[in-house]
Amino acid sequence: MKHKYTIVSVSMVLIIGILGIGLAIYHDKQQHMYDKITDAFFKTIKRENNRPDEIKKYIKVPTKENSSFSIYAKQNNKQQYYIKLREVGIDEKSSLIIKAKGQLQGKTLIVPEYDATKIKYRGYTSYYQVDQATNFSNVKLVNKAEFTHHKKQRLFSLNNFNVKKAKQHVEIVKKLDMTTLQSNKKLLYATIIYYGISNLPIERWQELADKSSGWQVNALPDGRKLVWSGKNITDDEKQLPPNYFKLDENGVDYRSFIIHSNNQEMSQYVKNDKLLYHVNQKPARIKQINKMATQINIE
Repeated sequence: MKHKYTIVSVSMVLIIGILGIGLAIYHDKQQHMYDKITDAFFKTIKRENNRPDEIKKYIKVPTKENSSFSIYAKQNNKQQYYIKLREVGIDEKSSLIIKAKGQLQGKTLIVPEYDATKIKYRGYTSYYQVDQATNFSNVKLVNKAEFTHHKKQRLFSLNNFNVKKAKQHVEIVKKLDMTTLQSNKKLLYATIIYYGISNLPIERWQELADKSSGWQVNALPDGRKLVWSGKNITDDEKQLPPNYFKLDENGVDYRSFIIHSNNQEMSQYVKNDKLLYHVNQKPARIKQINKMATQINIE
């Protein structure tokens, strides 16, 4: 009798062991498939990233590290699966600013952009269908009603929704204003020179467009600010009358001597608000002006 019980016990242990190994193999096989679905899905999402550029600028494409992701079985279809994705997006209540110009059918338009200092983020949920027949690479967007009606049990989940990991690094460049410029002469002169070489219709101001050698500004008692190309230019090298400007509380009077014209000058008056609007349109302009300010020598 004792021998009989021993045989039964050993048999039970073997059966349990075989079942355990079988379950482990099945689990590993299922997990391998879920990993394959996950990798294929996020690879496709990255490749087909069709978010607007103004969104891409601030938010990374969804990944396993910044999104919540669930795989569901589909009723009456063992080849297809549903995916529920919760990803980071920009709250539609986030502040907008009128910042830059764009082109549409040859016309210049003012394009609103998000205020990078006041962006709010929130989660958005989307539903997709993938098919084993295409190695899960064909991702189809479906509506919530279809998902709710046809889904079966949840098979796998990753709960990694993370705003911090989804946010793009956006460098915030402080805009220029007259208070800042009036307290920093080099920055003020750099702003005036930048506008002169980038947006002024007086051709001779292009003589100052070479940024590699800097600029020298000679401040005269009558209010004129002579601008020379080359911050270390010598008196012997100053041959032709230079471009210059004069300031008042409302704007900048740009002047340029016309060669062989019996001392005639070209002039253009630019108001402060127009000057600031131009330079503040793009962060790259502000960064360029800040760099130019380090290459100005005031005499």
